[in-house]
Amino acid sequence: RELHKWSITELEKWLRNVQKVPVLARAVAVERVDGLMAIEMGAEDWQELGANSLQGAQLADAIQDILRRGGLPKREME
Repeated sequence: RELHKWSITELEKWLRNVQKVPVLARAVAVERVDGLMAIEMGAEDWQELGANSLQGAQLADAIQDILRRGGLPKREME
């Protein structure tokens, strides 16, 4: 599924289950961040949601990787 189509719930699930950052998963739900918004986020934006600097950089890289791949198969989101 293409990242720009991800719902808040799908982004939350990816952060919790794949990236293993439940604190950020909760923050995404509270702040109502969806896939389209996540595309625009850099490391600093992730830090504002509670990531440390390394996590922020890793998430920004992971988002760019998903974009390069054209999305993620559903099985990779769980």
